[in-house]
Amino acid sequence: FAALHTDALADVAHGATIAPSGALYQVRLDTYTVKARRIADPSVAADWTSSTWVTIATSGLPTPGVAIASDPTLGTDSVYVFWVDVADGRTIRASVSTDGVTWTNEVVIVENAAYQVRHVAGVLVDGEIHCVYILDQQSGAPDEFLVSVERVAAVWGSRTLQAVSRYNSNGLGLARITGDAN
Repeated sequence: FAALHTDALADVAHGATIAPSGALYQVRLDTYTVKARRIADPSVAADWTSSTWVTIATSGLPTPGVAIASDPTLGTDSVYVFWVDVADGRTIRASVSTDGVTWTNEVVIVENAAYQVRHVAGVLVDGEIHCVYILDQQSGAPDEFLVSVERVAAVWGSRTLQAVSRYNSNGLGLARITGDAN
């Protein structure tokens, strides 16, 4: 391994994905500000210094973190960023970009007022985006559930809750596995 770039950024909730073009997209949640940047060619040191962080939103809740996903099968740099709104801790929002500069924002789901979203992750599979998160029903452990919401034909569907409760989670990650996983 060789270091291509070092910086003095604070260690905060963050994520990265490689888009179909080979560009590296990064996202970070700095205090309440969700920021992203696109590094056109991560193997070129100059691309790191010439890229700039773009503010996507100023309402991110730091505790659940932030997630980023792309799908290499789409052929375009469609990148999704997920975060939880600081206003209530139960609204999951998504931002979408194809260039790392312009982002559109949308609501994925709003959970029951008594619940809180603890962690969020996302994955794109064959053009369909999935937002997966940990839902805390705040009734005493074990009271956390794994939940999934799928976006098909530009519409976020209803959520699917895994019926098994679990104890407190410390994080959540998703990966796309190609081919036969059996």
